[in-house]
Formats: sequence, structure tokens, C-alpha cells
Amino acid sequence: MRRAMNQAEQALAEARRAGMDLDLLDTLLALPVGERWRQHDAAVILAVKLEQAKKARDAGLLETRVQPMIRTEIMAREKSSLDQGG
Repeated sequence: MRRAMNQAEQALAEARRAGMDLDLLDTLLALPVGERWRQHDAAVILAVKLEQAKKARDAGLLETRVQPMIRTEIMAREKSSLDQGG
């Protein structure tokens, strides 16, 4: 029995050294399972919304960076074509 306690104490000490917040873990495990599921589902929904917002933002950034470059390239080609008598 003492050996098992020693191993458990060592595991807890290693977890603390690794930066795990064991007090938070205890607090969360004290919640009813249904509440933990509710919090998990809310976190998943938030993560999905953040990912969607990031994709929308990135698409907007791409448009604002690429469109002017494409426009400039088209205008340069048109000017070159006109200069060559085309």
C-alpha cells in the first residue's frame, strides 16, 4: 500500500513539474458529468466559430492583397499592348 501511495505522490509531483494545474483538474472533476459535457460542447462551438472567423478574415486579407496586384498586372499588360500598337 505504501508503495502505491509513493507512486501516486511521484506521479502528482511529476504532473506539477510539467505545469499541470491539479487544483483546476480537481475543481473540474468535482462538477457533475452533465455540466462537464455542457462546458465541453460550449468550448467546441467556440473553437468552430473562431476557426470560421479566422478563415473569413484570411480570405478578406487575401482579397485585399491579391486583387490590387492582379489589377496592377492587368493594367501593365494593357498598357504594354497599347504601347506596342495592339
